[in-house]
Amino acid sequence: MTMSLPRHLLPGTTHWHVGSNMAGYLPDSDDASYVHETLPDARACLAEDLVSNADAVGTWADDHDCDDSPCPTYGDDCPWVAAQRLRDLAADLLASEDADWDGPDFSGRVWWLITCHEPYCTAEV
Repeated sequence: MTMSLPRHLLPGTTHWHVGSNMAGYLPDSDDASYVHETLPDARACLAEDLVSNADAVGTWADDHDCDDSPCPTYGDDCPWVAAQRLRDLAADLLASEDADWDGPDFSGRVWWLITCHEPYCTAEV
């Protein structure tokens, strides 16, 4: 019986790793990153993670007037402003044509998308 390897384990097969971690540290665990066979899938996954984090961050503040900059209630630490920055990062990622991408550290975390050419990468798609 011939056993075939998954596509991402075939020599020379390109795939993409996406994830996030605390700035300055390696990913928290193997569960902190995902592997995708296509670049559009990788971008969509990471953008969804950014928007999901934005939704969570945006709930940390009570309703307030946030029309001025800096926010009159929370100043530079306004959760609504941080949430909008995460949504802007997601839009930037989806508009990017680069195969590799990383978001700036402004919330203590960094998000990234990395092309992997490792012939025998052990990550599962």
